[in-house]
Amino acid sequence: MAEKPIANGPPRKGNAGRGSEYTIDLNTFSQHLQALYTHWHQNKDELWGSANVLAIATPPPSEDLRYLKSSSLNIWLLGYEFPEMVMVFGSQEYSFSMQSKESILA
Repeated sequence: MAEKPIANGPPRKGNAGRGSEYTIDLNTFSQHLQALYTHWHQNKDELWGSANVLAIATPPPSEDLRYLKSSSLNIWLLGYEFPEMVMVFGSQEYSFSMQSKESILA
């Protein structure tokens, strides 16, 4: 699957060399991130296997339906699908790593 803009609108047109192709809605991102952390902390033992860290990897584009959950989290959280991305959520911090240079966030 290719990158798909959802809710945030299409990628901005501009100097792709500057890495400014995508715009993330920070209010939506903050709300969704808070919802994820709240659910995780409130249901850590029952639903999250007592995990202290969450790591979610989105593989390269594929027709394999097993990867739709990680792609759905990408879209829900960021508004876009970023193939070859790893999201790591710790108790106090989070980190995103992307393979493709086209996936640089503004």
